[in-house]
Amino acid sequence: AKELYFNKDGTAIRKLQI
Repeated sequence: AKELYFNKDGTAIRKLQI
């Protein structure tokens, strides 16, 4: 599943499954 989280910059980035 795609999970969304915030980076240190405060930008929302998608968590990629490797």
